[in-house]
Amino acid sequence: MIRSRMRQSDVISLVRDITVVMMGGTDKPDAVNAVSRYGSDFNGTLDMRGSVSSFPDDGKTPAELITISRYRLNKAMQLHRGAVVAK
Repeated sequence: MIRSRMRQSDVISLVRDITVVMMGGTDKPDAVNAVSRYGSDFNGTLDMRGSVSSFPDDGKTPAELITISRYRLNKAMQLHRGAVVAK
């Protein structure tokens, strides 16, 4: 379902039970809007929460970006359905 709402330039991957969408050339506010939109597109049928990290502000390597994204996703899991954490 997410794939049908992505831009052609975006890349999607599944890492364990986490869906990762890489949005090259997208600033953090636009990425937060996109992730929020993904959640609302499911009309409450899925308990979707998200996190956003951006290069180079949040990390300079893939490992750093994944670490901060996981930390933020854990924070989002403590919040309401549809929460997106970007800081």
